[in-house]
Amino acid sequence: MAYPDFKLPFILHTDASNQGLASVLYQRQEGKLRAIAFASRTLSPAEKNYHSNKLEFLALKWSITDRFRDYLQYAVNFTVFTDNNPLTYVLTTARLNATGQRWVSELASFRFNIKYRPGKRNNDADTLSRMPINVGNMEELVNDCVMEIPDGVIAAAKECLQAIDKDDISCIDAVPCSLDAIETVTAAARPTLGSIDVDTLKAAQENDDTIGKVLEYKRQGHLPKQTERRQESKGVQILLGKWKEIEIDDRGLLQRRTINRKQLLLPEKYRKLVLKALHNDMGHVRVERTLELTRQRFFWPYMAKQVEQLSHLKLFP
Repeated sequence: MAYPDFKLPFILHTDASNQGLASVLYQRQEGKLRAIAFASRTLSPAEKNYHSNKLEFLALKWSITDRFRDYLQYAVNFTVFTDNNPLTYVLTTARLNATGQRWVSELASFRFNIKYRPGKRNNDADTLSRMPINVGNMEELVNDCVMEIPDGVIAAAKECLQAIDKDDISCIDAVPCSLDAIETVTAAARPTLGSIDVDTLKAAQENDDTIGKVLEYKRQGHLPKQTERRQESKGVQILLGKWKEIEIDDRGLLQRRTINRKQLLLPEKYRKLVLKALHNDMGHVRVERTLELTRQRFFWPYMAKQVEQLSHLKLFP
């Protein structure tokens, strides 16, 4: 695995089987083909009825517009390799149904070319498509792996810290836990997104320069005209480009809904907090894994780039 270099072109391998979709994102760095990220998922009940050519097209569309959008949307150009020869003509053929035309429209903002390579040379994506990751229970898994600390323990730790600041030895002695335990609880007692109530999140979204603008458009109920969009910041333009995926949920929060997940549009003020918490709570995982965990629950413009930048700043030990 390697860090992405956004100055270099990307290479994408895609494949589909009757079990799932898969893709692998590469870059040629220092003369070697290096993997940047992997993706796979199972098919929905409806997708299992698709013809093989439609599945291959779905794998292409899903990989580019969903899984690796943050990497590819701003790429000068990239190349897709597939073992499905008809797919090499799909962007130029006029023989597409309404679904196919919609997928072509979603791909129109990306700059890429498609090349065919035989299946025996496409075994990376092929293998992943036959062993897809079922992300349906991923949120449950993440929740199971995150330790919950009782409110009483946190309150005791806070009292101890206040006592330490005041040199109140009698107060420290009165708390029935060791200083090592206090340090452990203190680290876990820092603010987390789960401790932030919905009203606070709503206010943060409204006050966010990027998300707040999109929230305003959503409340008005119409996508602004192209001339208006061009006057907005790049971040706002990115979110407006996902207009059909973005919605206001029943709590009044702005979220992005895709076929596999719901992603909260995370205000800028909480992004470093979330990235560091996910990285630490999951056992100091690699940057790529931190990005994947973040995508499972949140979304914001330039997410992949920010994770990479923060890693260089040693946010992730």
